[in-house]
Amino acid sequence: MLGKYPLDEVHYSDLAVYRECPAKFRYMAEGKRSTGSPYMLLGSVFHIAVQDAVLNGVSDEWHKDAQTAEYWHEQFATAEYLHPDDVYEGVDEEVIKKWIGQFIDPNTYYGVTVGTLIKRMCDWLRIGFGARIVGSEIEWRTNTDPPAAGAIDLLLKDKRGNLIIADVKTSGLWNRIINDKSITKQTLKPMQVLHHPQLEMYHWGLWQSGMYALKDVGAYGIIFPANMVPYASGAKAGQIRGGPMQIAYLTNESYQAAKRWGDDMRTWVKLIKDGHFHRTYPNQFGKILCTDCQFMKECFSDQGTTEVPDYLMEER
Repeated sequence: MLGKYPLDEVHYSDLAVYRECPAKFRYMAEGKRSTGSPYMLLGSVFHIAVQDAVLNGVSDEWHKDAQTAEYWHEQFATAEYLHPDDVYEGVDEEVIKKWIGQFIDPNTYYGVTVGTLIKRMCDWLRIGFGARIVGSEIEWRTNTDPPAAGAIDLLLKDKRGNLIIADVKTSGLWNRIINDKSITKQTLKPMQVLHHPQLEMYHWGLWQSGMYALKDVGAYGIIFPANMVPYASGAKAGQIRGGPMQIAYLTNESYQAAKRWGDDMRTWVKLIKDGHFHRTYPNQFGKILCTDCQFMKECFSDQGTTEVPDYLMEER
């Protein structure tokens, strides 16, 4: 319906789809069947377990529970409960059972289980980095029309009192389980963290929701659990692969950038309301990405325009 945002709330993930390809967003918003990757499911389960660990004080008792298959069955069940309509390609009960076995097998990640990896990550944040974990999955929602909403993976406060918006990225972690390949070390430049659009939206959201003042936030962080998996052999055997968190401290210009995010978001929302759902034929390194899109067949066979004609725009 023209003039109306097609979803109940504005979420970062939806806007990311729109920026990649407005036509893909259209099919998704219309409720067309969407198939996710196994990586998405594993990432969701990991985040659910991190929240559970934080709620339980990352205690030794929690760590003990996280070494059992029963614990991880509960986390996968929670993921299904939270996202009942999600479908993941090639994933069934047997695959999940296999994954759980790998989660609790220390040989999978060269001496550490997934539960131990989460505990070490949280312990590093608290002891190694010296931050206090303010909370996990901190939800915010604005009073805008339409409302924007999100949930921050981890909200931290460092020794100097800086509030840090931190996002946990499981990139590089799951190839070991899905494809039996080695762990991939993850790195970002400080400027890539400083201008990370998801973190800017969460910063803007905390401010617009009234939870914190704009300048209460002092830094952004991206946490890579994969970097905490130890090397199995060689001169670095037993050492972690890289810095667990890539961090960037905000400058005066950063607060203007967070405000600018709100301007950009309103522009995208207006385009969506006005019915701009053109195809962008997204590509990476010259290779078109449409071939991996679950909506390709429908999209490429739909020869009708998704743009609003000028004469209709004028009538409105």
